[in-house]
Amino acid sequence: MGFFDVIKKKYLVIIVSFFVGISVFIYLFFRSGREALIIVSQVNLFYLSIFFFISLLTFFLATLRHRFILKAYNKKIPFLILLRQFISGFAISYLTPAAMFGGEPLRAYMLKKEANIDLRTGAASILIDKFIEMLCLILFGVIGVILLMAHPEISFYWRTALFFIFLAFSLVILLFYYRSILKKGSFSSLLSIFRLNNFRKFKDAFYFLEEVEDKAAHFFLKHRKEFVYSLLSNIFRIIMMIIQMKILLFALGFNISLSNIIISLTFFVMAEIVPVPAALGFLEAGQAVAFSLFAQKSSLGLAFSAFLRTNSFIFVALGLSFISHFGWKMIEKFFK
Repeated sequence: MGFFDVIKKKYLVIIVSFFVGISVFIYLFFRSGREALIIVSQVNLFYLSIFFFISLLTFFLATLRHRFILKAYNKKIPFLILLRQFISGFAISYLTPAAMFGGEPLRAYMLKKEANIDLRTGAASILIDKFIEMLCLILFGVIGVILLMAHPEISFYWRTALFFIFLAFSLVILLFYYRSILKKGSFSSLLSIFRLNNFRKFKDAFYFLEEVEDKAAHFFLKHRKEFVYSLLSNIFRIIMMIIQMKILLFALGFNISLSNIIISLTFFVMAEIVPVPAALGFLEAGQAVAFSLFAQKSSLGLAFSAFLRTNSFIFVALGLSFISHFGWKMIEKFFK
């Protein structure tokens, strides 16, 4: 039996993506790491503490977004339980190459076990939650791409590539919403197109997806108030993320314009979408490119990304502790 027969394909993808990311990271560190370390050593701790506090607020706002959605299903969940579940999902998503979607099955399962919400309703609420998050990020990304395209140092090739990347993401999001309000599920339709629903092992998944998509369609059609509230909470979350980045730059001793911060955040979002665990290497590369454009300092981008990564690791550690506690409770219930 060969090596590729022993290692499952998904693990091979994780290994390859990890080595690609770490190669990019090592290259950037040897190129600008020394100067970046000097910038890091001069950080202002007062502004840095504000930066971490605002980061916590962004998690509160994301939890509030999900709570508005659950309210449409007449589900009132204690805020701290939802916050714990969101941070747990974030930890899994961050550590896997599934980018922004890896922790969602865990969140649905925790909703069932901790809040007695059936899997279909929980999955539908999380599907809507991710849709609203992606919708706001794409609208924000369009602004960032426009600013990038107006930058004189961006080549025509990169302007064109960025335009079509965000156009593709926008079309996918709009198509999902349009099909949802028509009660034509996007995911179940994919199974039907490839006729996977005819296979016995996919039938249960097909029926499950149909029910989840029906619940999501009902939300979009009948609960527009909750939709607007959740959308506004996420817009406010993005505003807080911009303020957070501004504060971090103050901590590093730099004052960058709002338009440039939006460009930096756009690169941050694009790095998060790349299917590499922890966006390793790509986060640093994106910020190095962004700061070389408007500050002529790729080292500042590396220092900036170091604190963004540290911030994420704090919440990953917190999320893993929540998952461990949840797992221990499940073991106790099993033996009881």
